[in-house]
Amino acid sequence: MAGINKNAAQIRANVVSNKRVGQYHQLIINIGDLAQTCRPGNFVAINVGGENSRMVLRRAFAISRVSANSVSGGTMELIVAPHGQGSKWLCAQGEGAILDIVVPLGTAFGIPTEPVQVLLVGGGYGSAPLFGLAEVLNAKGCRVDMLLGASTASKIYAPMEGKRAVNSLRIYTEDGSMGQTGRVTEPIAGLIQDLNIAVIYSCGPMAMLSAIDEITRGTDVVHQCAVEESMACGIGICMTCVLPVADADGNISMLRSCIDGPVMDGSFRSVGQGRKSAMTALDFSTTLGNAWFPAPTFTASGCASSGRELSQFFDIKTMGGVVTKSVMLKARNGRATPRMAETPSGMLNSIGLQGPGIDAFLAKDVPFLVEQKARIIISIAGETVEEYSTLARKLRSVSGISAIEVNISCPNVENRGLVFACDPEASRRVIDGVRRTIGGELPIIAKLSPDVTDLVSIAKGVVDAGADGLALINTVLGMVINLDTMRPHLGGKTGGLSGPAIKPIAVRAVYQVHAEMPQVPILGMGGISSGRDALEMIAAGASGVSIGTASFGNPTAIMSIQNELKDLLIAKGFTSLRQAIGFAHRPESE
Repeated sequence: MAGINKNAAQIRANVVSNKRVGQYHQLIINIGDLAQTCRPGNFVAINVGGENSRMVLRRAFAISRVSANSVSGGTMELIVAPHGQGSKWLCAQGEGAILDIVVPLGTAFGIPTEPVQVLLVGGGYGSAPLFGLAEVLNAKGCRVDMLLGASTASKIYAPMEGKRAVNSLRIYTEDGSMGQTGRVTEPIAGLIQDLNIAVIYSCGPMAMLSAIDEITRGTDVVHQCAVEESMACGIGICMTCVLPVADADGNISMLRSCIDGPVMDGSFRSVGQGRKSAMTALDFSTTLGNAWFPAPTFTASGCASSGRELSQFFDIKTMGGVVTKSVMLKARNGRATPRMAETPSGMLNSIGLQGPGIDAFLAKDVPFLVEQKARIIISIAGETVEEYSTLARKLRSVSGISAIEVNISCPNVENRGLVFACDPEASRRVIDGVRRTIGGELPIIAKLSPDVTDLVSIAKGVVDAGADGLALINTVLGMVINLDTMRPHLGGKTGGLSGPAIKPIAVRAVYQVHAEMPQVPILGMGGISSGRDALEMIAAGASGVSIGTASFGNPTAIMSIQNELKDLLIAKGFTSLRQAIGFAHRPESE
């Protein structure tokens, strides 16, 4: 698999212009020197909605073209269709508006080293990135021909611009309102023969890309396509934008379209009061069991992969620790797509514990984290009590681990009956098995579900069975109905709700459990997107906080939250984090 685009950076960029072009908007955005690192096929992830928006996820847009030497400095051009709330907001931003963006992202089209005959095929406004590609190919001396297609004329983007950019342009609409009647893929086979096409570049709907693959299979034509898939983070940490891709032997891998794409080989298979406020030194450290951490901020398992992607945006050893994505005994492709649905103040995810399996994880991901000097909490998940014990056995001899998170609460396994955290006895048996296997050296943190009637009793049970700490809470089970299809939107029907919407549930859970077991450390999580949110969770009783969904919209969210939390603690007169843990439980007289 590919890694995150090494040139990617998060910047604040200003809108140079916003023009209406038919049904679309052409936005020119100043990105400075980053324009020199953008390549045809790359995309940008934009924070939409403004500071007070309930939209927590960035929106991904293909970069149409860039100019490194424009009058406004380095700029990029985007073509945006104002369909959803996020794109409508972006289309309303005028000259001078400031956007929070991450750019450039994703893979790029491969450019021939010598002149060849190429064919560009675009569907709808998905064709926009092909215009910039045409300019690059022309500069290489290639003959460039183009096909544009859509259901109707109004969905063809800038046909006159297409004519200027290429040697020949043919337009196809399904209703015959522009160009020839039919599908854009119909003339491809003939053009391959007539024009001696060597490379086809395509961008558009998945059905169109698959049709082109069928046409080129068995020929010498190279097909590169840019896939369109819904994204939540754009940087590879959420795993919602996966595509099932088959290799030559038919083995299926779930590739992330934001990291391994969007440009792929066309042969893929889509299968408090009274405290002084003076500035003072602060002991920001915390402990979970016998493990010490320099800061109370952690990634949330499942929301940062294994830390590699976030390491490009900040030094991951400067936070408390990396809680890895929950790893299982064997490689797992996870659930069907769609895997994500944005909801008011949050999102539903239905990943299904996709991962490489423990052996590949230990061989690749743990050495990277050790090399980065990050503190590591490995999260494990299993389908049976025995699997958890086997996973624990594999971790016994691994150096560099600070703690183990035992995820017994993920709501995304296929069989709801396998959510151990909803069964007090099953929860205890899992933790007991891990403790007996791992021994007494590594702390065990049990990750629990809020989808129970008596969370405190389950928490007590896992602590009695050997857990040194608790992770509260996992996502809340939910569902979205797609009103176009009148069916559940997610491929797995149900998913886990995360984001600001669940923060009050998480704070309540942490408060109630801490009240009953004040000596048990809690890693609090659920909707934390600011330092104030983190302090609220700590005051409720958390010894540390995990940041999850906030990182999808802002890859540096953890560091921003960590810095804001530190400032808040000092401003409120605390000299150590420990003093603030459970502060909301102090007697009314204080």
